[in-house]
Amino acid sequence: MKSFPVFLRLLLWALACVISSSSSIEAQAPTTQQFGKAMMENAAQLRQYSFKQRSEVRLNGDVRSVKLDQVRFDLDGKLQRTPLTPVAAETPKARGLRGKVAAQKREEMVDYIERLMSLAQRYMAPTPGNLEKLSEKAEFWKGQGGSGNQVRIQAMDFVKGGDSFIWTLDAVAKAPVRMEARTELDGAPVSITADYRNLPGGPNYVARAIIKSERKGLEIKVESFDYQRN
Repeated sequence: MKSFPVFLRLLLWALACVISSSSSIEAQAPTTQQFGKAMMENAAQLRQYSFKQRSEVRLNGDVRSVKLDQVRFDLDGKLQRTPLTPVAAETPKARGLRGKVAAQKREEMVDYIERLMSLAQRYMAPTPGNLEKLSEKAEFWKGQGGSGNQVRIQAMDFVKGGDSFIWTLDAVAKAPVRMEARTELDGAPVSITADYRNLPGGPNYVARAIIKSERKGLEIKVESFDYQRN
């Protein structure tokens, strides 16, 4: 999953201006073009690294899939994955009508997971349009967290109507700490959380993301670690 610390630092700067004066968000916040430029700069930084990523899928509390990949960016900026876990042997498939029903259910679940991850990405890496909505609709709180150094940004109807979105930022380190979103997919509630970490002397990144669909009994956990500069 992509992260974008430079953009967040610009956003935090804008929030500091809002908190320290009575000026409006529109007057103080960077423009959408600046947001886009910052996100591009961060993406360029992240392309200089390779890392490991562990993905775990649980269904009704049972672990159904665990993958460990070595991840890097190619020259076009696309993620390339090299599996580090052995490919599990396929279990014998049922035949006849039962086999067709099972195969259809598997295909439906794979499709649902792909759409779920795509939805989560829209909250992890907002579009310029959604960033503009954030500056217009968000509410801000200062003094969150045990040290009182955190700023929280909260907005409704951020990506989809009826959703909620919260960013918690460290005002001293000028870096994101956590993201929380509640939304829906196919009419079923979905929760998305992300915890951020900083690379020494480099960008910050999404260290862990958890996406849940309670109605489906589905939980997906993605952890990224062992970042190495290329």
